[in-house]
Amino acid sequence: MSISRFVLSAALLAPCALVGCGPSIESVPVQTSSAADEIKKGLEEIAKTGEVGSSVEDIRMNSGKLSDQSKVTALRAGLDELAGLKDPAKVKAKAEELIKGL
Repeated sequence: MSISRFVLSAALLAPCALVGCGPSIESVPVQTSSAADEIKKGLEEIAKTGEVGSSVEDIRMNSGKLSDQSKVTALRAGLDELAGLKDPAKVKAKAEELIKGL
C-alpha cells in the first residue's frame, strides 16, 4: 500500500515539476545617473527651497565620486559655506553658484 501512495504522489507532483517556475523574465536595463547629476539634483532642490538639510551630506558624499579634484575641492568648500547659511535667499544664491561651478 505504501508503494501505491508513492506512485500516486509522484503522479500528482510530476506536472508541478515539469511546469517549474514558468518562463524567465528578461532583465530591464536600469538607467543610472552620474555623481555630477546627483549633485546637481541636490543643489537644485536646495536652490528651489532655500533650505539646507541632510542633502548637503549626500552631495558631499557624491562629490568624492567626481574625477576633477579641483571641482571636488571647490564644491566641498562651497558646501561648508552653504551649510553655515541661514538666510534662504543667500542659500538659494549659493546653491545656484555651486551649480554653475559643476
